[in-house]
Amino acid sequence: TMTFYDPGDYEKNWKGHLGEFVITNGSGWMYSVNNVFPNVGFADTYLSDGDIVRVQFTLGYGADIGGFGAMGTSIPNVENQPKSGYFSVANKDSLTKAIERTIYSGLITRSNVKNAYAAALSVAETLDASQSAVDNAVSAINSALQNPGSETNSAPADAPLSVGGSGTHVSSGAALGGKNASGGAAAAASGGSADAVAASAAEESAFSETDAETEEITEASEALSESEESTENAVSLSENKKSKTLVTVICLVSAFIVLAGGVCFIVFYVKKRRKNGEKEKSVKESSSKK
Repeated sequence: TMTFYDPGDYEKNWKGHLGEFVITNGSGWMYSVNNVFPNVGFADTYLSDGDIVRVQFTLGYGADIGGFGAMGTSIPNVENQPKSGYFSVANKDSLTKAIERTIYSGLITRSNVKNAYAAALSVAETLDASQSAVDNAVSAINSALQNPGSETNSAPADAPLSVGGSGTHVSSGAALGGKNASGGAAAAASGGSADAVAASAAEESAFSETDAETEEITEASEALSESEESTENAVSLSENKKSKTLVTVICLVSAFIVLAGGVCFIVFYVKKRRKNGEKEKSVKESSSKK
């Protein structure tokens, strides 16, 4: 199915950079989510918390990384392409997670953890690693994290720039599929040494920028929450003030009504007494005349 194949293409034209059609017409980047290769682009995939995403470089339409059949393009002579892949490919999701856990542990400079990390990277870099080799590497990392060993004061050469920090989410190439699945795939095919430094630096820079953006969004969200809380408090105080004002007005109106009623009663009483007095006076005057 390869209409183009040049083992020296990477060294001559692509060293330090990997893109579509490097070395073969079937090369390019592919991604898996929870060990499944979606047949859609990244933009059409929606992730959930806990999903494990691995980005890997293929030289043969995914047949060398377990992703054949998830290509969004036509494959020449597809009937000649092995549907099950060139070889059996292990599920490395658990290994990817173990490598990331090691990076964030803050123990990567300890002897046992450092050795387990290096061994795990080696397995991750091996395209045709068996599932038992992957599982053993995961177990070795778990054991090392429980018993880190002595301090070596130096991180592995392949460790991220900010070991144990918050600026990196993946190891340099390996957590995304390994050197053989990225820079080393082209280098190995051309007989050269594995070299994924450029791709790794770009990945780490991208993740660092993402973390910075995430922090800015978080800060903005917190500021908005504080603003909303302040607004709610202000509204609550305003409503309380209105309520108190209304009660005061009602009390004043009630007092005015009572006072007006009292005045009316007094006026009525005075007029009645005066009228009764005049009537009594008139009766007396009539009696005296008789």
